[in-house]
Amino acid sequence: MKKLLMILPLVMVLCLTFSCQKAEEVAEEPEVDVEAEKLIVEKELRAMEIAHKAAIDSKDIEGVLQFYSSDLITISPGEPILYGNDWIRTTLNDLYNNYDFTEDFKFIDIRIIGDRVAASYSFTQQTTPLAGGEKIEQTGKGMVILKQDEMKNWQFEWNAYHMDDMDISNYE
Repeated sequence: MKKLLMILPLVMVLCLTFSCQKAEEVAEEPEVDVEAEKLIVEKELRAMEIAHKAAIDSKDIEGVLQFYSSDLITISPGEPILYGNDWIRTTLNDLYNNYDFTEDFKFIDIRIIGDRVAASYSFTQQTTPLAGGEKIEQTGKGMVILKQDEMKNWQFEWNAYHMDDMDISNYE
C-alpha cells in the first residue's frame, strides 16, 4: 500500500507534466511572416487590376462579374445602396450598347484584415458615345473590402466610391 501511495503522486506529476506540454504544443500557432503575406496579396491584387481592365476592354460582361461577389454591397454617389452584382450586368450592357467604355483602377493602400483585404483605390473611366460625340473622362476614388472565392480569386465584397469633380449644385 505504501508503494502505491508513493507511485500515485509520481504518476500524477508525470501525467500533468505531459498533458500541460501537449496543451502548450497545441496552443502554439505558426509564425506568420506578415510582410511576405502582404507582398503576395499585393501581387495578386495587381494581377486583378490588369485582368479586370482586360475584361472591361474586351466587353466581357461575365468576365467582369467574376471580380464581384454575389453578395456585393455597393455605395455609389446619389444612388441607394445596391446589393448583389446583378446590377453590374445591366449597367455594363447599357454602357456597351451606347458607349465605347473603358475603366482602369489602381489599389493604393492595401491592408490585410484577417481573411479579408481593405484597400483604397483610384479609378478613371472614359466613355465616348457610339452615336458620336466627345469623350468624357471621369476620375474618382473609393474604399473596398475584398474576399477570396472558393477558387482563391479575389472579389469585391464591399465597394464605396466617389466621383471627382461631381456637380453638387443639386444637393442641399
